Amino acid sequence: MRKLDAFLSALPEESDAMMLSELDGFLAGIAVCPDLILPDEWLPLIWGGGDLEGVEVEAFAGDIDLDAFYKLIIKHYDTIGLDLSRGRGHFSPIYDVDERNDDVLWEIWISGFARAMTLRPDSWAQIADSGDEDAVVALATLISLVGIDNGDAPFTQAQIDEIIPMAPDMIPFCIDKLHGWRVGRNAPRQPVAVSVKTGRNDPCYCGSGRKYKKCCGAN
Repeated sequence: MRKLDAFLSALPEESDAMMLSELDGFLAGIAVCPDLILPDEWLPLIWGGGDLEGVEVEAFAGDIDLDAFYKLIIKHYDTIGLDLSRGRGHFSPIYDVDERNDDVLWEIWISGFARAMTLRPDSWAQIADSGDEDAVVALATLISLVGIDNGDAPFTQAQIDEIIPMAPDMIPFCIDKLHGWRVGRNAPRQPVAVSVKTGRNDPCYCGSGRKYKKCCGAN
């Protein structure tokens, strides 16, 4: 993680490279996006677009080449996916902390997540239209945090002041919910309960073509 942070920090300021916390939010957004986004599309956005070949990188602790830099990014992306797959509580966002007052700077993380959302803006509507209350609320919460960061949230200042201290804990909870929705959407359908009584010699309702007593009725 330190090498990845060091390389990002060593890129020229004019490259508009992401900070580590912003990158973490960006990759989390890619990971839970309803549509698959391939690395070829999102990788260049991390350093502001274009090609890194020929870009002069300032010296930092530890030698690293561009190929290793790419691998570090993909490794972090894979780690986020692995943590999410392990269940609630394993995914932990990377936040910067203001050393002057120990405030958690979640806004940097959420700005990275917002950048990921811009890659497939229409795909997020799948969540809103899904009817999954947990996922809908989770997405709405994250969008609200984006709005607070951008200064255009539909809240009073008193409401914003109440939300801000809770934001660092709200973010991983919401990401877990979105991941759960995405996995659930791609999971095999569960059997549907049947309310009509099926005779033991009738064709089984599962569609196997066998009699009910020798199919689902045997269980």
